[in-house]
Amino acid sequence: MKQVTNYFRNAIAASTNGPIDYKKETFYTLTAGEVELGQLGSDSMAFLRTTGQDEEVDVQEDDSNRKTKQAIIALKTVSTKFVASKKTETDLEEMTSILFLPVKVSRQGRLYPAEDGKIPWIPREYLKPMEEPVLAIGDAAVYDAFFEETTDERNQICSWKTYLNYAKHLYEFVTKARFDQQVLLCGEEIVKTDGKYYLFEDRTINTTFHILQLYNHLLKSKENKLYSKLTSGEAEKSKKLYKNSDTAKMKKHKGQMGGEYPLSPSQREVINHFDEIGEGEILAVNGPPGTGKTTLLQSVVANMYVNSALKEEAAPIIVAASTNNQAVTNIIDSFGKINSIREDNLEKRWISGINSFAVYFPAKSKTAEAKRKRYQYTNVLGEAFAEDIETEENRDKSKDVFYSEYAAFFGSPERDLLKCRDALSAQLNWLDTARINCISAIEKIASILDGISYKDYIDKLVVQLTSYKEEEYRIKQEISDIKIRTKEFLDRRLKWRESYQLLPWYIRLFKFLPPFKRKLLSWSYAFMNDDELEFLKRDMTIEEVEAAYLKKVDDNDEQLRILQNKKNTIKGNRTRQEKKIKRIESSLNSLKRKTDQLSGYIELPKNMEDLWAKFDACKINDLLDQIRYVEFWFAVHYYECRWLMEDNPISEKQKKTTFENVLNNRYRRMAMLAPCMVMTFFMMPKQFLAYDGNDKKHFYMYDYIDLLIVDEAGQISPEIAAASFSLAKRAVVVGDEQQIPPVWGTIRALDIAMAIESGMIGDRCQYPLIENNGLNCSQSSLMKLASQSCAFGKYGKGLFLSEHRRCYDEIISYCNELVYNGRLEPLRGTAQEDRENVLKAILPAMGHKEIKTAYSQRMGTSRQNLEEAKQIVQWIKANYLIICDLYKKQSIENQENFNPKQIMGIITPFKSQSNLIRRLMKREILKWNEDIEVGTVHTFQGAEKRVIIFSSVYGNQDGCYFINRNNSLMNVAVSRAKDSFLVFGDSGCLEGALKSAGNLLKKMTQSEVQ
Repeated sequence: MKQVTNYFRNAIAASTNGPIDYKKETFYTLTAGEVELGQLGSDSMAFLRTTGQDEEVDVQEDDSNRKTKQAIIALKTVSTKFVASKKTETDLEEMTSILFLPVKVSRQGRLYPAEDGKIPWIPREYLKPMEEPVLAIGDAAVYDAFFEETTDERNQICSWKTYLNYAKHLYEFVTKARFDQQVLLCGEEIVKTDGKYYLFEDRTINTTFHILQLYNHLLKSKENKLYSKLTSGEAEKSKKLYKNSDTAKMKKHKGQMGGEYPLSPSQREVINHFDEIGEGEILAVNGPPGTGKTTLLQSVVANMYVNSALKEEAAPIIVAASTNNQAVTNIIDSFGKINSIREDNLEKRWISGINSFAVYFPAKSKTAEAKRKRYQYTNVLGEAFAEDIETEENRDKSKDVFYSEYAAFFGSPERDLLKCRDALSAQLNWLDTARINCISAIEKIASILDGISYKDYIDKLVVQLTSYKEEEYRIKQEISDIKIRTKEFLDRRLKWRESYQLLPWYIRLFKFLPPFKRKLLSWSYAFMNDDELEFLKRDMTIEEVEAAYLKKVDDNDEQLRILQNKKNTIKGNRTRQEKKIKRIESSLNSLKRKTDQLSGYIELPKNMEDLWAKFDACKINDLLDQIRYVEFWFAVHYYECRWLMEDNPISEKQKKTTFENVLNNRYRRMAMLAPCMVMTFFMMPKQFLAYDGNDKKHFYMYDYIDLLIVDEAGQISPEIAAASFSLAKRAVVVGDEQQIPPVWGTIRALDIAMAIESGMIGDRCQYPLIENNGLNCSQSSLMKLASQSCAFGKYGKGLFLSEHRRCYDEIISYCNELVYNGRLEPLRGTAQEDRENVLKAILPAMGHKEIKTAYSQRMGTSRQNLEEAKQIVQWIKANYLIICDLYKKQSIENQENFNPKQIMGIITPFKSQSNLIRRLMKREILKWNEDIEVGTVHTFQGAEKRVIIFSSVYGNQDGCYFINRNNSLMNVAVSRAKDSFLVFGDSGCLEGALKSAGNLLKKMTQSEVQ
């Protein structure tokens, strides 16, 4: 798979440092002297007083505590015309720079080398090979070789002069031209540069530097199972899905981080299948908006954490990563907000200095924000949180806190950490055993019930038992009747004999003589009753009469035998039925006793008897999520105790080093206290780059992470994340391909060229092959790639979260029809049915405010609509306070925190319109401006608001190209609204095919907004 690695690596290199669009930048022209001396002149100092549009100045301190600003200098820029060529028109922009130098500028105008990770670059677009050559100043292989061969030179950069010389060396190495000359040869063409230097603000972050280094290392390393699985290009063979009613799966689910609600059926389905993936395997989960992805990720982490605690193993290393900052901060925020449901102190942390189950590994530029938000943050050197938590002072304080909390919970003091650990471990194991015993009881009952409810089963048994009893009684009566009839037959036979014996002896002796025969016949006629005529004849002899009666007795005996056998069979059935009833009742009573044993940890619902009667194994298992939640907290305190017991093995000398044993000790101890490490894929390789002191070299800790969790994978281009999979054993990848796709770093033409160059494909005709399997670096996503590698599938490859709880049904129905084919299950209900809906009387769930305009105004590549923007701001001015007051009153009544920033957002397809609305809001309603977020769809990815206003911008003569172009954009826009989604604009622009985004939006927003 080296071809894939090389292809991904080249894609990273091509996208990392691209060209600069001068149309979008404010730039200053520098003199050669300013650049050579590393000092801005008086005219150029104006750069420090300007910033890009709608951006804040990014001022940081360097290692010498100098206040600096990030900037870029374009060292080489091509003239508008080629020299010595007939070409005067090209596809090049008016200003095309080909060599860039990232720098830091102090407040005094001094230039310094850029921060770690940023280096000079030549855009990949101008290096061979390329699909459609425009300007080729060198070869990509030579460019890569330069950085490979100059590692030592790069590491020895210590001044502005050496830094600038390094950039010049790069240029000369790649172009084969002298830096101090203004011409270079590109094939047969001579290209002239303008000899000028341009300075502009650095809006880029060299985010991919560490990813690129990891790919470089992977090219020389043995690939691990997980990375190989992801990049194999082969669809994983599908396996049969497990049912949620599988009790073996119920038993293996051990931990839950939230205790308020049980998992939804589709969340539990994911947990059950997560248990089935081993090392080198991937579980892909399609998670549409509002379906509980965060809760799912918490459950995955808690389950691994508890399982390790039960086995008394080291805490697992779990990393949650994404490229979307909103996704990363969402994870961090959620792991720090676990709502308490108990009255005791079990849900408190029993040590000091910790407030979350997540540790953030931010980029250096994000540390200030992390500190402001009070995140637990650290880095590979173990600074900040990792260092603070391990101080002797904090450990001593933590021991006092732990002893106090332990005594408060268990009701007796204990100052021996070993005994505390054993007690916590014993309690955790007791709970887990009790939970498993409950599931075993559920399993036993469920096997008896065989899919029907307990009540129906019992009712069926009772009906059958009643039927058996009635049949048994009937048979008993029939047997009794037969016995009575048999006695009557025998008595009558005897009477016949007695009557016969009373006849004179000579008649009996000479009965064959006619006179006596007639007398016997007369006697027989006189003695026979009417009932006997059924089986006797009047001319029968006494012997024949007796024989006939004996035959009747024999017949009765046969009937008695048959009835007795039937009676025994029915009695056996009745006995077995009674035993079944007793057994199922005993099993249920046993389960009730087992749940009663857990009464201190589980709250049974008021309708529990109904639940027992229905006996839905999955619903009863839902109750046990409360036990899983308690198990998680016992695991938390178990690891807290272990953390206190074990002295920090990292010596003072080893602090802030990256030796493998130091990193392992640091991360393992951190994992005891905060089981989820959160970082972007851009920073992830750096956190697992260890140093070998003996060989004096760095190496990556492959196969180290026990579980890699990826969020918002639908927004991640494959090459950005793939390398980091080599650091992990297995992965859970969550995303939604129906939301905003990644920002791809390479265009399709360049991607084809790189795929051919790396040996991924033989020619451009084979490119569709890697498009189909998701390995391409344009128009693909990590979600698509991971789904191919997943052995389980529901509605295609990967599992699917279906229960939607965020939006009212009217809102999410738009998304369900637009992109999800009706597979979402709306669970919140309708806006009109919800008694808690404070907007019911004033706003529809889906509405439209008509603002008639014929055309919008073009603003470069963007658009804006002034009339629409004005009316939006005026409407907010008239209604925002009313809406806020309603939510504020509700928050007070529900004893919840009120956050005005969660109330309203304004989404528009165009950045120019968002800027316009923002400016008008600052002028008209400044006091609310900061509480109302305004932006494009992309800026709202991962966010949610109570009310979303959508500014459509287009006039009725414009059409709605942007709205209909990509369904994912409108899917994201609409699903941001929890309570109300309002379209402001001309409804005439909402057109298109029957199921197009625009047409569907028009159909579903018929309610007029006042």
